[in-house]
Amino acid sequence: MKLTIIVPAHNEENSIANTINGIKNAIAEFNKNECNTEIIIVNDASTDNTSEELEKTKGIRSEE
Repeated sequence: MKLTIIVPAHNEENSIANTINGIKNAIAEFNKNECNTEIIIVNDASTDNTSEELEKTKGIRSEE
């Protein structure tokens, strides 16, 4: 089974890291059977440093 989580983001530089960490923690807690998971963040034309914050984060896919 594959689980894909898609998160829209617009000017979320101050909260995107916490959001991603929360998702990863929830996946780890409920992923006892080691299903294939993917987190995709869709950066919706942010004008702040959301893109830079996403570049620092491992284990996600970022789309502009």
